[in-house]
Amino acid sequence: MYIYYNSLKFTICDFGGFWKLGQLQHHYFQVNNPLIYVLDSTDFERIKEAKQALEMVLESSDMTSIPVLVQSRKQDIAVMNLSKISEKLELNTIKGIGGLYIQGCCALNGEEIYESLDWLSKTLNKQQK
Repeated sequence: MYIYYNSLKFTICDFGGFWKLGQLQHHYFQVNNPLIYVLDSTDFERIKEAKQALEMVLESSDMTSIPVLVQSRKQDIAVMNLSKISEKLELNTIKGIGGLYIQGCCALNGEEIYESLDWLSKTLNKQQK
C-alpha cells in the first residue's frame, strides 16, 4: 500500500511479529529510505519486543544515516506517554541515523499524524540538498 504526502511516496508495510524472521528483513528495507516505526502506546507488556524489533531494523548495515520517525499511536488512551516510550526504547542511545523524532498520534481523529510527516518531509528535503 502507498500513501502520498508533500510529493513523497511512502510504502506502508505492517510486520506485526514478522520481525522475528530477521534474516528476511533486508528484502523489505531499501537503502537510504526513512523508517516510520509505529507502536501502540497502550501495550506496555510488549514494549521490550518493540525495542528489539526497532534495534534489529536499525542494526542492518543498510539503515545507517536514515531519518527515523517513531509514532506512538493511541495517544488518546495512552498507557505510556512519549517520555516513557522514549526511555523504554532507549531512543537517546541510538547512533548513526539521520535524525530521530518521536510523536504521539491518534488515528481516530488524525491528531499529530501530519505534524510528524511534516518533520519527515523537511528532514528528507534537507538531506537531499
